[in-house]
Amino acid sequence: SWPDLKPTDATYTLNSCAFFQMAYKYNQVLFVIAAGNSNTDSSLVFPANVASLVSNPSPPICKDLNIDPKTYVPPNNVISVGATNLSDQPAVFSTGSTNFGANIGLAAPGIGVYAPTVPVALNGFQPYTKFEGTSASGAMVAGAAGLLRSINLGCNPAAMIGGLQFSGDAIGTPAFPIGKRLNLSNLVKPNIRSE
Repeated sequence: SWPDLKPTDATYTLNSCAFFQMAYKYNQVLFVIAAGNSNTDSSLVFPANVASLVSNPSPPICKDLNIDPKTYVPPNNVISVGATNLSDQPAVFSTGSTNFGANIGLAAPGIGVYAPTVPVALNGFQPYTKFEGTSASGAMVAGAAGLLRSINLGCNPAAMIGGLQFSGDAIGTPAFPIGKRLNLSNLVKPNIRSE
């Protein structure tokens, strides 16, 4: 996960261009982007804004890629992920809340997600800890995409994004759009064959 970068940040263009080079070069790889945790319209921050299928107000100017802001087309192998709480509401964290916007392709749980950790004295030598934020949500979506690809090897990134979005549950509001919520059961059912 990258931190939210606005066009006014010093490293915005450098990081944006590096990402674009990866996304265009590896066009058969699905890039799952954490939308960010600053309660901001995600179309205004990198990297969440590269997944936008709506007009991007500030695409990066990358000389190597010849990106023209007037004809900019986002890569079709990128999905931006927002976070929900256990009630399917936009997640609020100790450090902020999920970013939102029309370019959020999907949402997934982002509160109280268990993740492996290095067992050290600070966490009581526990092998798992609770994780929060859109980075946790993004990891869930990446795992779901990997599962889909494992049972449907011909699935390209655009088809994976379509499957993830089509199988999701409608949540959010027009005032606070965060996409559909990941529904793993709906995603894999049509792809599993009984022997």
